[in-house]
Order: sequence, then structure tokens, then C-alpha cells
Amino acid sequence: MNGISIFRHLPTGYQLERSRVEFSQQPTNQSACLNTGIATFVGVASVVPDTNQTGTFSYKWYREVLDAYAPITDGTFNGITLTGADTNILSVTGITTDQSARLNYKLQATFTPSGTTVSPYDNPKFSDVATLDIFPDIYIAEQPEDTTSILGEASTFTVVAAQSNPASTTGTFSYQWRLDGSNLTDGTVGSLTVSGATTDTLNLTSSTITSGTVDCIVSHSSACNSPLTSNTATFGVVDPNTIERSILKWEVVRDDQAELLESGEQNIFNNSLDFNSSTENYRQTIVLYAPEKDIEVYLTMEGAAGAGYGGIFRGGTGGRSIFGLTLKRNTEYVLRLGPTLEPFGGRGGGGGAAFFYEKGQLLAVVGGGGGAGNGNDGGNGGGIGLAGASGSNGAGGSLVSDGNLSVIGNSQFGTNGGRVESCTNGDFYQSEGISPCVDVGLVQFRSSDGTITPDTATIQRGYKAGGTTNRNNGGNSASVIGATFVGGGGSGTTGGNATSIDTGSGGGGSGYTNGTVTVYQTRLGGNTTQFSRVTISLPFTVV
Repeated sequence: MNGISIFRHLPTGYQLERSRVEFSQQPTNQSACLNTGIATFVGVASVVPDTNQTGTFSYKWYREVLDAYAPITDGTFNGITLTGADTNILSVTGITTDQSARLNYKLQATFTPSGTTVSPYDNPKFSDVATLDIFPDIYIAEQPEDTTSILGEASTFTVVAAQSNPASTTGTFSYQWRLDGSNLTDGTVGSLTVSGATTDTLNLTSSTITSGTVDCIVSHSSACNSPLTSNTATFGVVDPNTIERSILKWEVVRDDQAELLESGEQNIFNNSLDFNSSTENYRQTIVLYAPEKDIEVYLTMEGAAGAGYGGIFRGGTGGRSIFGLTLKRNTEYVLRLGPTLEPFGGRGGGGGAAFFYEKGQLLAVVGGGGGAGNGNDGGNGGGIGLAGASGSNGAGGSLVSDGNLSVIGNSQFGTNGGRVESCTNGDFYQSEGISPCVDVGLVQFRSSDGTITPDTATIQRGYKAGGTTNRNNGGNSASVIGATFVGGGGSGTTGGNATSIDTGSGGGGSGYTNGTVTVYQTRLGGNTTQFSRVTISLPFTVV
């Protein structure tokens, strides 16, 4: 090799190190309030070692989107305003509930060398990820409601709080209930027993008559608008064992779907409680119960009158009865009130009947009147214990003696009236193998398909919606004058027969009791309106 040696490595006295980018200040996690919060992220980069390194840094912020990071620009996007996207300081404002509760950002630093400076080997370089933790606002979704209870029983107050950014996992709720502005603690002081004072559900039980106001202070460990104070609810404790306090509550529901149409309560010491059948919500079921005590009541119940004809011939009037019984506390009583409208009365203007149940058992029926024809008045409906009056060519509904109504009924057929069952059966309960007259326990109301009707009371029930109850059992007329059927039978325990000739008229439906109510007055006819109806009152208010 001509005496020449070639070395692949030349040893020197120097250790060479190429420059790199490092963040002398990493962006740090930030937190901010919804809407009003401002978050600022700062990152500072440098070149190390910095011996004779000349040049400038440029910056770009990135945000995590769908598990990847994308560069951002200044502006407002989805309610968030970003400024400083191309600097080392990023400002985030206008944070709304539309955003995720946690937003991740990182900064890219790019070094541009000048002169003979060599670019760092890791140029450009990303910072660590910094997270924006959004503190939620809170709000009260459900306020406590006014509550009155009786001596020795709990009044329950509930507050439902929520945070405006459900995705946030930051922070927890806490509660402090107050009575008349003073904080409550669990335990018994004097006549008042308290439980749940620092939960979302408060129970107050008093052994003496009292009243006051209740509210709740709701706090959240990280919400910016914490604490909040709920609306004020009234708290009352009464002695039910006075006639001056005789509360009845009612629910108007539908058999065919899980819908609560109406609810309320009435102190029948002050005013009677009245219900009429409806042609708008004609499928309604009226549920009554006494929430505080057993109450002795009188019911004045009337069937609907049949339709008249030609302004000359009148429909039979609906039967009328006054009877009494004691409504048991927290026990379901049901009214089914039929108007003069097919199918509640027979086709041709038959009147609907009034039915009264304790849970699933039929206690009393008052019959509807028969429809008039072109030449004759309809037959009157029967009160309790009375057969329906016959029309012309349409027999009145036959009498069923007290307590002898069968659990198996039959539907109207042609012009002939049908017969109601002694107990409700219900589609859902039949499918569950539950017998018609059996109670179903401490439950809410169920529609015919078994769906629980929301916001109905949990009481002792037995009424079974749907099924083949044959309440609409007036005979259907076979007689048409012009385009109008005439002479339909009234519904009742047994429906009246309809006419089969134009000049005939329908019979009224019959009345009934199973023997558990006390009948004070009963008569054929009496109600001239085409609505069955009932009035519930204390005994001494009946006239």
C-alpha cells in the first residue's frame, strides 16, 4: 500500500454533541369556569447546548380532535375563542357546555437557524400535553315541593341537582337542608325528627301540629357558581282526626295508555268533589283515594240521559242514587263515567252508565237512559237496585240482585244489551295469571299493556285496566232515520235493548250494588244531561 495507512476513525480530544430543542417552560394544566372562564397556556423552547447557536423560534398550538392532534388558528369555533395560536402563549375563552369537559393542547416549537448554525436534530419538537379542565356550572333540575303530612308521619322533600357539563368528572355535590332558615341536622329535637339533612332527600316527622318553610343549599366542590339555594317549600303537619280535614286525592288516567291527564286534591269538608263524563277524554278513568285517614262519604251518582229525537221525543233520563260508604285510607276507588256517545251507550243515542269500584270489585252501578225514536220517548235508567225502564220496542235492562253479579259478563249483541262483570280483569293482569277480583298490592296505576303510568300514587290497588269488562253494553239500534240511528239502549249493569223499528225507542240500563254500600235514595231516571256524573261529599252536606 506504498506505506500509506487509512484510518476509519480519527481520535481527537473533543466530544462532539449535536444541538437539540428543549422546553425550558412546559405548558401546564389549566382549569376554567364555563362561559366566563379564561385559560392561558405558556410554553418556552430553547436550543441546547446553546454555544454559538443563532436563529429564531416559531410556535404552533395543536388541539386533540378525535384521538389525533390538529393545528389550530385564531378565531371562534363552537363557542370557544382562541388567540395566540401562532405564539408561545395560547388564550382560551368562551368555554361552553358544547365542549368536552377536558380539552388537550400541546405546543410545537420550530427553530429556524441563521448563518452557519446547524438545525437541531429533533427540530421541530412538541411540548408535553397540557389539559384544560372545565369546571361545570350547576343548576337545580327539580325543586322541593310543598308537603303536608299528618301527625307522626314523614314529610319528604327532594331536590335534584345537576351540572351543565355532564361529561365532567370533576367534583361532587353536597347538600344542607334548612328549616325556617336554620341548618338541620339528623336526629330528634323536641317533637321533630330529622333524617337526610345533608342528602338530596329530607324527611321531617313531627308529633305535634306545626308549619314552616324548607329549602336546600346545594354545593359542588368545583362548580364556579356554587352554592345554589333551592326554592322554598312549605312544611305542614296536621291532625287528620278532625272532620274539618277530610282530604281526597284524585288521578285522571287512561286505561289504554300510560298517561296521567290530571290530578289534584280536595278537602271535602269545604267543598264537594264533582266529576262528569267527558266527550273529549272519554276514555278516562278516575281514581280516588283518601291519603290521610278513612273517610265516610256520600256519593250522588247519575247515569247519562239518552238522546232525544226531533225536538219532541225525549231520551230516557239517567238513573240517580245516593249511597254511602267509608273510603279506606290509601285504597284505590275508581269511577268510570260514560257519556251519551257510542260505544258508551248503545248506538242510536243510548246513555252511558256510571260505575264505581273499590280496587277491582264493582260496588255500584247507575244506568243510562235509552234513546228516543220517531214516536216514543226512551226508557229511564235504573238507580241502584232498579231495573231499567223499557222504551217502545226496546226492553229495559234486567235487574241483578245485590251481590249476585257474575265475574263473567257478556257483550251487547245486535239490539240486545249485554252485562258487566263483577270485577275487572285487564289485559296485562290476565297475561300474568292474576284473577279479576284479586288485589294487586301497593303499586302505581298500570295501563292495559302493563306500563306504569308516571306520577301516579303508590297505593293499594286492584283495578285492572282494559280487558273485557262489558261496561259499554247498551243495545245497538237497527233503526235509521235519514242518516241517524235512533232508539239505542242505555248502558248499565245490564244494558237496555235497542229498538228495531223507527217509531220505537231504547230501554234504560239497570242499576246494581254488591251489597257493601248503604243506599239512601234511588230512583228511575232523574238526570236530564247527556253526561253521567258523581258528587262526593261528607254525609251532612248532602241535600
